Amino acid sequence: MEIFKFKTDIYSIESQAGITPLLNEDAKIAHWHINSDDQTLTVSGNELDPEHVKKLVAQAGFQAKLIEVFGVSGSSL
Repeated sequence: MEIFKFKTDIYSIESQAGITPLLNEDAKIAHWHINSDDQTLTVSGNELDPEHVKKLVAQAGFQAKLIEVFGVSGSSL
């Protein structure tokens, strides 16, 4: 399972509403979470590509920049 962390411009609960359906309906995404304090998006899934996640975020009108990749154990790579 891949785990990616992105810096985004998703800054509020209202903003999250636009991206929620896109992330929930994607078969490759097992779990996702937006930390509104630091505007980071953490996404996990199998055969997940960070560029794919960036495109989903862009479809909702936001930007995402990959800042961290985690291994299966949760440790930073």
